[in-house]
This record gives sequence, structure tokens and C-alpha cells, in this order.
Amino acid sequence: MNLSPIPNFAYQQNILTSGKSKGMSTSIGASLPDNVLEKLIFSRENRENSVVFLLTVDQNEFPHVALLSPYQVVAQNHEKIFLLVYRKSRSQVLLRSRGRCTLIFQDLPSVLYIVLNAKRVNSWEENDEALYSASIVDVSMDYSEKSPLISDLRFQEEHVRDHYQHSFGMLKAHIERLQP
Repeated sequence: MNLSPIPNFAYQQNILTSGKSKGMSTSIGASLPDNVLEKLIFSRENRENSVVFLLTVDQNEFPHVALLSPYQVVAQNHEKIFLLVYRKSRSQVLLRSRGRCTLIFQDLPSVLYIVLNAKRVNSWEENDEALYSASIVDVSMDYSEKSPLISDLRFQEEHVRDHYQHSFGMLKAHIERLQP
């Protein structure tokens, strides 16, 4: 979701110059970097078209992936994210029962792994999606100097944009009610 193919964010520069990143993920703390918060903050109406991967694990520790739109992953602040997940999906059932997940967020030329503790918001009334309030446990960045990522996975938006924007509008209003 980054428009620049060159790593230009402070946290990427720190990891690159510190010698800590040799093509493996490195923890960058327990809060969203400013540039990611800016892309996911609830007040931002225009969302970039990029897939966000939601990973859950089942009772046998087998991973399950759900593909979310940036309209379904909304930040309240640096430490709190809201997720909209289809109610009938296996990922939603696993998220509800396990309470943990990882988001893979494309932040070219790297990806971020955002580990979350999540709790279902029972007051959410949207019929086909369940709402989760999630606190960030850890954020790790994965970047390779030898093979930086140059493109990201995107949705064909024309068939889903209206639905996503409708759900996003409801979620935005919900988050605004929570603000002090």
C-alpha cells in the first residue's frame, strides 16, 4: 500500500541501517507505524485498494487465511484496530474461539505482521459481518534488501466497493461514538 518502491520510512531505515534485517522479520514494537495508521485510520474515507491478509489457526494449529479489504481493517489509534469479518467464514469462527490473529499488511517494499488479541463486539448489528475490537501485541516488519517487494495484491473493486463503503461508514460511525 506504499506508493514508493524505495524504503523511505524511519522505522525501515533504522532496521536497514542497524544491520538487524537480513531478510527475516524484525519486531518494530507494539503499535502501528505512523504511515500505516495514516492509511487505516477511521477518519480516512478514501482507502487504498490492497488486500490485507487475516491469519488464524485452528485447533490443530493449521493456518487459515481470510482476505480483507482496507475498508474492513480500521484503526482507532496506534494500538487499537477494528476488523470486519464475514460471519459465516471459518476465519471468523476461529477468531471468535481463539481470540488471536495476525494481519499481513502490504507496506511496499516490505510487509508488516501485526499480531492481535481480538474480542467480538456483540453490539454490532451488521448482518453478514462480525465486528472485532483488537489490541496490538506486536508489529514485525519483513524486508529483504536482496529482493524487496515491488507489487501488492489488489481487489477487483467494482463489484464490492459499495458494500465495503457501506460497512465502513457504519464502522466509522461506531468508532466515532467511542471517541472521548
